[in-house]
Amino acid sequence: MALNCDNLESIFRGCDNPIGGIDQRIYINDSENVLDADFTYDLTAHTITALTAATAFEVVEFRKNLATLEEPYTREDEGAIIFTPTLTIPVHGRDAAKSRKISLLAAGQREVDIIVPQNDGGYVYLRKMQLSSVADGTMANKSEASKYTLVFDGQAEQLSYFIGSSVVTSLI
Repeated sequence: MALNCDNLESIFRGCDNPIGGIDQRIYINDSENVLDADFTYDLTAHTITALTAATAFEVVEFRKNLATLEEPYTREDEGAIIFTPTLTIPVHGRDAAKSRKISLLAAGQREVDIIVPQNDGGYVYLRKMQLSSVADGTMANKSEASKYTLVFDGQAEQLSYFIGSSVVTSLI
């Protein structure tokens, strides 16, 4: 028999328009610049209500309707549940400056925190993600995009927290 430590809560459909998608940018910072002690959580609302960082978050821009965020989970036989968020971002145009900046993201298995603006106005906060792959390149035809596709992966004990827009404004 499974051990259930928390009571279930109702999930209502609601009347809001279920707009999806990621805005045309993400904000990224080294995880070491955002210390766990600087987080204030509202556990009931599953929201980060305060956060400070040693340096401002950098922006990564991309074309709309192309980035994805998935958060599947794995249930281990021992009972552990691990969520594995994956953020995929296409960065169009290949040049020396972008290549250098992407190489910096990959260097030393760097861990980064990422703020993901959603098209519905909300923000998702991904903690300690790593750039796990860079794909694509220059395609055969002029009509095909020349791009990098960045994939960030992570592991967490629960689904990602949301973060308030006023907190995001203070970080960027």
